Amino acid sequence: MIVILVQHGIGFPNGTAPTARVTGYARGLKASGREVLVLCLGTSESGAPQAPVNTYATGTAHGIPFEYTCGSTTRSAHFWRRQWTRARGLLGAVRRIHAQRQVGPVEAILLYSKSPLDAALFHFVSRATGAVYIVELCELPFSGHRGVVGTIAKGVYGRAFFPWFDAAVAISDYLRLHAVACGISEAAVLTAPVMADTDEFRPIPGAVESPPVVAYCGLLNQDKDGVATLIESFARVSAGLPDVRLRLIGDWWAGTRIPEFRAIAERLGIADRVSFLGNVARSEVPGLLAQASVLVLARPRSPQADAGMPTKVAEYLASGVPTVLTRTGEIGAFLRDGVSAYLVPPDDGPALTAALDHVLNHGAEAAEVGRRGRDVAVQNFDYRVVGAHVAAFVARLRADDSPERRRPV
Repeated sequence: MIVILVQHGIGFPNGTAPTARVTGYARGLKASGREVLVLCLGTSESGAPQAPVNTYATGTAHGIPFEYTCGSTTRSAHFWRRQWTRARGLLGAVRRIHAQRQVGPVEAILLYSKSPLDAALFHFVSRATGAVYIVELCELPFSGHRGVVGTIAKGVYGRAFFPWFDAAVAISDYLRLHAVACGISEAAVLTAPVMADTDEFRPIPGAVESPPVVAYCGLLNQDKDGVATLIESFARVSAGLPDVRLRLIGDWWAGTRIPEFRAIAERLGIADRVSFLGNVARSEVPGLLAQASVLVLARPRSPQADAGMPTKVAEYLASGVPTVLTRTGEIGAFLRDGVSAYLVPPDDGPALTAALDHVLNHGAEAAEVGRRGRDVAVQNFDYRVVGAHVAAFVARLRADDSPERRRPV
């Protein structure tokens, strides 16, 4: 059994990119013949007016058992009740792992959390159960902190967090090197890129809409995903292509930011050509991507962007739709401009405009680029491919009796 621990605030089986990452691990390991258990250490639903996406505290999804070890999916409005829920989630996870140990061996504990408390607690649980203890790294901690304060915060965090672990799985080579710099043995760090279900996200014959649609799917924000930059570039493209439309799928994780971005479209005079679908059911996303003529991610340059790759990139590519991306993080390591995707410099609105215009005016070429992009996704980002690498990594770590596997804290 491999146990995946999910930090407070992240849901299962429904949610955003972190949930997709956890799901990829769980399904990939299961496809490789491992039994998997997902334990959510805290609530994931805010209790806000919008409907919760996770309502069951226990269940099975994709054949994988899961449990909210705090007993609930919904965050309390009361401070002290939230603290009790947090403690209950941690203690519940300890008890659940101990119970599993009575049934059979716990091969590994994979922690998806940035909390030093979580790291310390489950270090001792891993020692008690004989499990390999692995930290999951999909983003750079304190990536928004700069200057002296940021340097100090990162240094303290590195010394307080990473020494508890035997190994790490990192989404990028950047984060692999970060884990090594923080003291984890280079041989005990695996790079596992973004994951997608390439059967679920696949080309759908006849799905592409006419007039053409430019689409983005994800959280509505500028700092991380450059949505305002996309709207501005679309406005320039649409001046020469009066029928083209922009479709924005998704919203913000708390409340809504649609009015903010609709105001940008109104200011640019294109409000009637931009549609906001808001948050949609996960099951609807593959079909919505397949309807587009081009999928776009205008991610700006940032420490966070340098450190990884968004899950949506794998899903975009798997759909077989031509994809325009800013060249950040690991994107250039897997994709070639004009061959498997269209790559533009980050923070370069004119370059993004030119790429969109080119795709919309060269349909046959773009379709071939989309097909080759899907090939890249199937070969590198399918959850079964990545899961097999992670399963082999766990097996190697368990077979390794060197002192590095059991470093003292």
